[in-house]
Order: sequence, then C-alpha cells, then structure tokens
Amino acid sequence: MRLTPLLALLAALLPAGPAAADITARYRTGAGETMIVEANDRGDSRISRGSSAVLTRDGVSYVVASDRSGDFAVRQDELLAEAGRRARERFPRRSPRLLRAGIYRAVATGTETVGGRAGIRWELRQRDGAALGEGSDFVISRERDLAPIGRALARQFSIARYTIMTSDDPVGRLGVVPVSLHWHIRAGTVIRAERLFSLADVRAGPVPASAFALPATILPADRFLARATWIRLRVVD
Repeated sequence: MRLTPLLALLAALLPAGPAAADITARYRTGAGETMIVEANDRGDSRISRGSSAVLTRDGVSYVVASDRSGDFAVRQDELLAEAGRRARERFPRRSPRLLRAGIYRAVATGTETVGGRAGIRWELRQRDGAALGEGSDFVISRERDLAPIGRALARQFSIARYTIMTSDDPVGRLGVVPVSLHWHIRAGTVIRAERLFSLADVRAGPVPASAFALPATILPADRFLARATWIRLRVVD
C-alpha cells in the first residue's frame, strides 16, 4: 500500500506538562495553509492543520478531527489499515504502475535557507544521475534545537509512506521516497518537502499540555471516516 500525504500534510503526536525543549514550528503548505508542529524532547508531538491533526502519545499516533460536536480521534495505524482495505475492495484486480523506490537516490546539491534555518538540499535522481525534474527536492536541517520537530515529521514520513510525483502522469507514476532520503529525514529536520510544505518560523518555549491531550472520543476507523466526511483517503495499492 502507498498512501499519499494523509490530510495532505499529514502528520504526528503526545501529553503532559511543558518540557525544557518544547518547540513550535510553523510551516506553509503548498495550498497556502498553515501547518503547525508542536513537540518536546520526550517524543510528544502534534502536527495540525485546520481542524485536523496527528497527535502522538506514548509512541502511538492518532488522527484527531473536530466538528460541531467536539473533538474525536482514531488510531493512525487503524486508519491506514482501513484505507488499504477500501482500496483492495475498490480495485481488486488493478495494480497501478508504481515505480520502485530503489531506482532513485538522494543527491546533495547545495544548501538552502528556509524560514531562517539552513539546510542541505537533497534532490532525487535516477541511478544514471538524471534529475527527476521540478518538485523532487527536500531541504533538511541539522540544527540541533529543531530535533524534536524533526522526529515528529520523520515519524509521519515513515508511517504514512509519503509519495512524490515522478512524472507527468499523476495516476500511474507515483514513487515512494527512497530509503537513502529516509535516512537523512530521520537524521535531521525537514524544513522544506518539495512543494508539500516549507518552514515559515520557529518559536522555542513551553507548549500547553492541552496541545497533547487526547480527545475523550476514540472511534474505530470506519466510524471515524463516517463522521469526518471531509477527509479523503487517497491510496494507491
């Protein structure tokens, strides 16, 4: 299963009082919206955009949504499993032409400053060195104070299996982010992910405990999707 950015941003995390390394990063998405990542050095984090968020507590991630009746959530792994089940039911005999991640590699092509933070720009290239074209580059910072933000984003890249466009055919030519790039994502902090999102600013300081509070209503995946009717899962199986 390949899942494109869940909730388009898609992403992470957890609770308790503010830690010494609490940090908040604000990103701008390709759609012009704001994505906020709140995290601490314990691995607790929350990635939110609009009325949806991914919250990770005690190593478990939840997708959180809100409507007029209040907040509600679902375990992220259960939601991804439901997405895969629905894809198999809808396309029982079709297998889109997925390009294997192994045929790409991440190549450092210089440095770039995004949101006041410096990072290395990594471009995805074919094995013969040919570039994949515009929109196949990531900028990753190694600045240490950003590490809690980096861990929150890396978890989502790993869980949600973000995909990137690898040609002008948006239906049949999707490729997963290659292993070589995942290593760099885990080792640093993504400050720009091709055209998905880019860092706007960072603020160090206490994050309210309420940011990591899990809603009282935890639903199974099918009931969550029935209630969160605005969420569209785009899955390539």
